[in-house]
Amino acid sequence: MSLTLKQWKEILDTINSNGGDILEAIKEELKKQDQDTYQEWERKDFDINHPFDVQLTMYNKKLALLHIAAYNGHLDIVKYLVDDKKADVNQEDS
Repeated sequence: MSLTLKQWKEILDTINSNGGDILEAIKEELKKQDQDTYQEWERKDFDINHPFDVQLTMYNKKLALLHIAAYNGHLDIVKYLVDDKKADVNQEDS
């Protein structure tokens, strides 16, 4: 199952307000919200550039966590992913 962009926003909103280790908080919240997506990411060793299957209005799209955070306006998480976790800013959506 894939999460919607709105569900990702809710996850990131929760993370944004908690502080602490952002990536670990995302993992924990994702594990609560969608076990399948969490396990898929876990199998990829929690690759920061993992393309998540995101359900948009009429179709699904593969988006990296960086893109999901950017689409949802979480600039603090974008900065964290780029500066601290070295997310690939040149990775394209699919």
